[in-house]
Amino acid sequence: MGYNDWSGAQPVDYHQHHLRKPPRGYEWRESNGQYILAAVATGVIASIILNSGR
Repeated sequence: MGYNDWSGAQPVDYHQHHLRKPPRGYEWRESNGQYILAAVATGVIASIILNSGR
């Protein structure tokens, strides 16, 4: 997954999707059934969680 994928992914509410609270400067987004935690400013990925249909 590259920066273009990150910038095109939709932000998600981490509470609604039962994800951990992102650190300051990070946010969760969803792309192609995956939840991606990355730095807002750079798109550097910290974590990816596959969506298991929850």
